[in-house]
Amino acid sequence: MPIDNRDVAFRSTLSLTPLLEFWRNNISPKCSYMAQMFNEFEERLQKLPDLEGPIEDLALLKHHQDLLMPLMSVVFPASSWETEIVGAVVPYRGIAFFASPMFERLLMNEDGSRAYYLIIERIYGMQVGLDTPIIQVVPDSQTGLDHYFRLSPDMRFIDVHTVGKPQELSSEDRQTIRENITDLQVLSKFIPSDKFEFHGFTAMRVVDVTEPEVISALQTDLIDQESIFSADGFRRLLLRLRTLFGRPGLMAGIGALQENRALVIKDGCPSSANCIFANSTHLSLADLEGSLWLQAISQTTALRISDLKEEENLNSVDQDALNHGVRSMVISPLLYQGDVIGFLEIMSSRPNDLGPFDTMLTQQIAPLFSVALKRGIDEMNYEVQAVIKEKCTAVHPVVEWRFRKAAFQHMDRLRMRRPSEMEPIIFKDVIPFFA
Repeated sequence: MPIDNRDVAFRSTLSLTPLLEFWRNNISPKCSYMAQMFNEFEERLQKLPDLEGPIEDLALLKHHQDLLMPLMSVVFPASSWETEIVGAVVPYRGIAFFASPMFERLLMNEDGSRAYYLIIERIYGMQVGLDTPIIQVVPDSQTGLDHYFRLSPDMRFIDVHTVGKPQELSSEDRQTIRENITDLQVLSKFIPSDKFEFHGFTAMRVVDVTEPEVISALQTDLIDQESIFSADGFRRLLLRLRTLFGRPGLMAGIGALQENRALVIKDGCPSSANCIFANSTHLSLADLEGSLWLQAISQTTALRISDLKEEENLNSVDQDALNHGVRSMVISPLLYQGDVIGFLEIMSSRPNDLGPFDTMLTQQIAPLFSVALKRGIDEMNYEVQAVIKEKCTAVHPVVEWRFRKAAFQHMDRLRMRRPSEMEPIIFKDVIPFFA
């Protein structure tokens, strides 16, 4: 399996020499037992000339795992081999030659920028931040959901070789490099790829950071209210939640409490309009009386239902959810400045599927949804006020509730594409008082 260097800018070759130097300079002097082990390694390597210097054929290593494993133990401890995502790859090639079982599931694809950065630091002595981790998204082969991994490359085992004398850099050149450190075209003008080679390997340590990355993405999405209030936006949001909870069949809903009704948005909302009123199902709070949703709101903490089918005294709304396949669920009230403004529901079709950790996760993301929902409610209220101002004269605050009710009914008829005009507002048997 020869290494193909045609699609990389720099020639990069696997070599065990930097690892052997690390043993010789950092390990052997500190422990006589380890020094004895290293002497045995060197004796064996002297009998294996194909493993000395650049190794062009990685298949050779498969026949010498009994030697490679103890040599690499100073990089990757054996105690964590089965539990951590670690591996060694050919520099800037993304080809793993030594990988833990969990690492083998990842698709490596290193950015060529780090090759330039290593040359800039090792050859020219300029610090550019080689320790910056890489975030890589890898789809799960079983669920299809994305996983986010933070890759931390350890470049101690890479030697940078120059081909001829490297180009001298003036102070102006160095300043240009600093100001354009992310522009590979600019860097290539000062660092020609045919003048440098990499020998050794990159040690990779990988950590699953799906949860914080998805929560950060949710926070970004929810800044744009379209992520909730339009059909396409809500579907994107649902995919985030499925990734966060690790369940491809997860269902979710967001409810806003307004006047005497709940406006509930779920996947399949009817239009692409960016409006909570138009894209929601409207439920009367009277219909929700005694429901699990109002129970969660009244206690102002998340409510977890292990199996909806086992719950007693389900009201019509609860029963409707059960009829649509909901079995396990977490309902979290959404609060803004201490007031309940709505709720977030996370649902699964499998009984006992959502547990205590899912409840904690729902509570963790609830504040993000609260802020977005509050903004959506405010936008809706602006629309109601616009209808009142268009259809009515000045309204006294004492009777504003009646005009709001009429405006909502007018908007509701328009939402259902029925002809509508705002009804006349008449107060009977009212005696005005003047001061």
